[in-house]
Order: sequence, then C-alpha cells, then structure tokens
Amino acid sequence: NELLDVCRNVLTDHNNASNKPLDIVLFSEAVYHIMSLIRILSMQRGHAMLVGVKSSGRKSLSRLSLHMASMEMFEVSITRTYGFEEWREDMKNLMKQCGSNDLPTGFMISDAQIIGSFQLEDISNLLINGEIPNLFEREEIDQIKADIVQNEFLTDEDPWELFMNRVHEHLHLILIFSPFGTVFKESILSYPALRTETTIDWYMP
Repeated sequence: NELLDVCRNVLTDHNNASNKPLDIVLFSEAVYHIMSLIRILSMQRGHAMLVGVKSSGRKSLSRLSLHMASMEMFEVSITRTYGFEEWREDMKNLMKQCGSNDLPTGFMISDAQIIGSFQLEDISNLLINGEIPNLFEREEIDQIKADIVQNEFLTDEDPWELFMNRVHEHLHLILIFSPFGTVFKESILSYPALRTETTIDWYMP
C-alpha cells in the first residue's frame, strides 16, 4: 500500500508537470509492472519488451516509469510517407540525444510502428551492439566530434569514444508488442536479439 501511494503521488506530479497527462488508475499489479521496468532501466543496457493486449497499460506505465527514473522519452511518429530515410534520421536524433546531449533516454516503439524489416534490423543492432552500423556519414561524425570538443572542452579524450560510451550508458529500448497476430512471432523468429537481449514483462489479464 505504501508503494502504491508513492506511485500515485508520482503520477500526480507527472500530470501536473506534463502537457500529456496520464489518465490511468494505479493498482497493485500496475505497481509491479512499474517496479519491474524501473529495475530494467536501472541496468546498463537494460532493455524491455512489454507483451500484452491493447489498452493493457504498457505505454502509460512506461511513460510513468521513465518519469520516475528521470529519463527522457523518445518516440517516432509514423506518417503515410514515413520510410527508411525518415527512420534513419530519427535514429540519428536518438543517438545524439544520448551521446551529444548526455541524456538518459528510453526509446519506446510498438509493433504498430514497425513498417519494415529495416527497423527490426536496426533495433536488433542497438540491442546487441548499442549502435547501428554506417548510421552516420563521415561528415556527420566529424561534426558530432567537433561539437563535443567545443561543448565539453576536451583535451585528451576521444570525442567519438565519449559519444558512443554515453549511448551505451544512456540508451534503453522499450519494445511494446501484442502476442497476437504475426508481427510478434515473425519478429522474434527473424531477430532473436529481441528475445535474448531484452527482459520480457507479460501484461496479460
């Protein structure tokens, strides 16, 4: 009950400060899911897969958990014209949020936002290696390094190594899937890292 009261207080705090208040009712099972996700987020390269039906609270509890963990949330916005180029631009912004801005970040993405295997390929690489091969052009890497040197007043430290270390330290993936339909099964079979590199929490009735 004490833990439930704490979570309710944090929810009130979140809703007072956010322009996207959460319209949820907290109960003991929800607190269990929150504590589980916060524990995952506290681990270096801790990633979660939340499996459950629609409206089971996976997104809302993830937002609240990130707020409790003092982490930024990152999402992609899928439009009719969204494709590989837009996805890669989003991934660059995600990496820079963690590496350049030095912000602990939870990247939340649902199966409804998976429109191509290129996303699962990149997510798999992020889970395994904490990076996406050939994401940045050479000029972009040079600019990131120059910005870090200027902002951090580096002398001896390699700015790109600092950037990547921050990404590895700060980036956490929260994958939101439904157990029904083909996307979940096909994704797990084709990209085993989604299963082996995440902690799965079942949101089942």
